[in-house]
Amino acid sequence: LGHSPPGARHYAWLKWASSHSDWRLHLQLFLDDPSRSLAARAFSLAITAAILAQALLMMVETGSWGAVPDDCATWVAGWVLTAFFSVELVLVTISKRNVSEMFSSPYWWVDLISVVPDWTVLVIDAASGSSINGCGSDAASANNPVQVAGDMLEVFRVVRILKIARYNPDSTVLFKALSLSARALAVPVVFVLIGAFFFGAILYYVEHIELVILRADRSGGSPFGDIGEAIWCMLVTFTTVGYGDVSPEGHAGKVVGSVAILAGVVLLAMPLAIVGNNFSKAWEERSKVQLILRVQRTCIDRNISLNGMLQLFEEADTDRSGFLDYLEFHRLLDELGLDYTASEARRLFHLLDEGQSGDITFFEFCHAVFPNLDVERLCDRGILQLEHSSAAASASAASAA
Repeated sequence: LGHSPPGARHYAWLKWASSHSDWRLHLQLFLDDPSRSLAARAFSLAITAAILAQALLMMVETGSWGAVPDDCATWVAGWVLTAFFSVELVLVTISKRNVSEMFSSPYWWVDLISVVPDWTVLVIDAASGSSINGCGSDAASANNPVQVAGDMLEVFRVVRILKIARYNPDSTVLFKALSLSARALAVPVVFVLIGAFFFGAILYYVEHIELVILRADRSGGSPFGDIGEAIWCMLVTFTTVGYGDVSPEGHAGKVVGSVAILAGVVLLAMPLAIVGNNFSKAWEERSKVQLILRVQRTCIDRNISLNGMLQLFEEADTDRSGFLDYLEFHRLLDELGLDYTASEARRLFHLLDEGQSGDITFFEFCHAVFPNLDVERLCDRGILQLEHSSAAASASAASAA
């Protein structure tokens, strides 16, 4: 199991936790696995609805859509949601079996960061003698340091919106694409920053020379009060955002800006292409993983070891060739009790056929089902015994390579 991918290990953990008598494990399953029961599904939907309600409430509090918020009503609604999230935080905390398990959970930190500030604001208000019911606030209290500190702490409520990604299984595709792109993205990002400073400094000085020194008798002056504003202008230019808040006005400055625009097109094309290509790869890999995960789950459900899988593989190899053609592979799927459709079975067969030879070796099968297991080395050491000589020769060739 240690050689299986995270999806299979998580499935094995779910099965182990379900059969365990520890009530904390069952509470974790209730909180983390919406598919476990109707109650767990309803709880996850309630959490999602509460998060969205919190986001809408924050918008209403700031007057979005022309709303005139009622301080008392928004305070009551906010604390109803805070109480609900506080109960969730308590349940998540007591479901952890030790401190290290609790601290290693990113979503526990999200819950903590988004809930604790609300209670901190309440304590600050009570300690300072301010009104804590939210219905007696006035305009004068909006400028006192305690109220300002409370408003700053309440900003952390927005962190809670990150939890919605937890209930969307496809969000892992984006994280995978970004993780694959991280190293490659460092190059264009560094050059964007270098280019912004380089062109920003040139832009500042040429604008200052032309508009301040050479045209000293005219009104106006340089639109850039310092180099920092010129760098900001170049960043906006590179990213093709174009806020329009500041831009070059002199002829030389416009020439520098034109060169920066062309450089920005080249620099921004790289990260977009990198992330786009890796997202496509991650999405394609996701569909592959879903097909293979069913095989891995079956192995876990039936407690099939590596030697047991080898035995099933050799039983499906009716012609004793050491390889499985499509019909033999379909027979193996039948032995495993997997009811793939014809199109899914063909696709899985081609995914496992690494050499695109039209046949699958036992090693190719293991590379997908046990991707972190060096099965060739096990055969070379004699730990795993292959019956057919062609398969053994394949193992020798692989180990020699």
